[in-house]
Amino acid sequence: MVDHEEQLRQLIEKEKWKLFRGDYEASDAEVLGILIARYFEFDGERIFQTMYSAMEDANFHTFNEQLKVLWEKHTAPGKEEILALRQQLKEQSERIAALEEKQEN
Repeated sequence: MVDHEEQLRQLIEKEKWKLFRGDYEASDAEVLGILIARYFEFDGERIFQTMYSAMEDANFHTFNEQLKVLWEKHTAPGKEEILALRQQLKEQSERIAALEEKQEN
């Protein structure tokens, strides 16, 4: 059977080494947060949903109720602008990846 906790622990350690060099000692939570942000391409809604689910699983129901109200208040105005900026960010990321690939070849 696959030990997902051990796989996650190994991924965090591997990425910690890549992301942080020198004297800085990043926490596992910090590294995992960066991985989640990148995995969801910096999409705040999906990042929020992930955090919300984790807090729900840890039985922080009252906290989540308050946090959801705050999140909705924060994202309601300008949601269209956020979506447009997110699309621009995605396009820029794709351009950067294409340029990096060209340089490697």
